[in-house]
Order: sequence, then C-alpha cells, then structure tokens
Amino acid sequence: MSAQFTAPGEPAPPPPGPARGGGSCWKWGGIACLGLGCVGVIAVVVGLALLFQRPEVRRAFRSTRQAGMAVVRLQETSKAIGKYAHDKGKYPAALADITPSYISADRIRPDDEPGTKPFEYHQPPRGAPDDFGMLVYEMPNPIMPGQAPGVRYVLTKGGDLQTISSVSGFDRAQPRREGSPGARGDHLRSPAPR
Repeated sequence: MSAQFTAPGEPAPPPPGPARGGGSCWKWGGIACLGLGCVGVIAVVVGLALLFQRPEVRRAFRSTRQAGMAVVRLQETSKAIGKYAHDKGKYPAALADITPSYISADRIRPDDEPGTKPFEYHQPPRGAPDDFGMLVYEMPNPIMPGQAPGVRYVLTKGGDLQTISSVSGFDRAQPRREGSPGARGDHLRSPAPR
C-alpha cells in the first residue's frame, strides 16, 4: 500500500476499511442467530420433558384419554339400549340384558382396566322424558383423587351427553350440546359433602 500525501489545507482521504478475510458481519450474525435458535429449541424440549415428568401432568393427560374413551363407550351402550328397546318394546332392566346380543360386555365399562365396573344404568320408567339420565359414569378428579370432586358424565334417554361437576356440594349441569335440556331427575344428584 502506498502512502498518500496531501497538500496543507486539503482534507485527508478516508482511512482504509477493515481487511476482508471472509468474515463478514452477515456471516457471523447468521451463525450467532442459528446458535441462539438451537439453544432455544433445546431449552423448550428440556422444559417440556421436565413438565411431563410431573405425576399431575401425566395423570391429567391419562384422564383426558380415559374420559374420551368413556364418552365413546357411553354412546355405544346407549345405542345398544335403544336397539334393545326397539326390538323388545321396553328398556332393559339391567345392562346385562343387552350383552352379548347387542353389545359386548367389555364395551359397557368406561375402560379396559381390570376390575372396572360397568356404567351406572337407570332404567327409564314408562313415559320418562328425553332428558331422563339413563347412563352415568363418574370420573374421579385426576389431579387430586379423593380430595377434590370429580366429573360425572350423564347420557340421557334422548341421547344428550351432559357433564355434571360437583362444586361446593351443589351439582351444576353443563349440557355438552347447545339447546340440550338440563339434567332432570334427583336420582343423579350427589349428596352434599360432609
């Protein structure tokens, strides 16, 4: 590089720029950005892994799956009861009356766990309204079993699925479908806690 001289009073030329050795700021900025992105993804994966190790979270996910299976089986059992009532002209006295001709015995239970009891069945009396609670499944609270109230699923004679959660000793009916009737029948109400 040759030295440049300037006459007195003339502005000095700008200094030369940094030497280019292939290390542009875009290159290093991209590398840093990718590195931070990878660290962020790893942190999220580790955080989720730690979260799913918590027993409460695993129980909550398991109970969601169980509730879904129970709802499907409630609906299958209701259809079998309806077929029985159509064929015989009356509702079955017990769920055992519809097995195995209308539904297999393992489908009248909420899950396949050994020792699981069949759904609670209430035979609709003659002339019972469509919102008569016919099939009931009570699911314990997955986070605090035995310490907090669970959820009760009620399938009515008319086929509406209702969720009833016990709050402060009072049952609150929450229809799953818009316009479906509220829970009727005191035979489905749980007693107030002592």
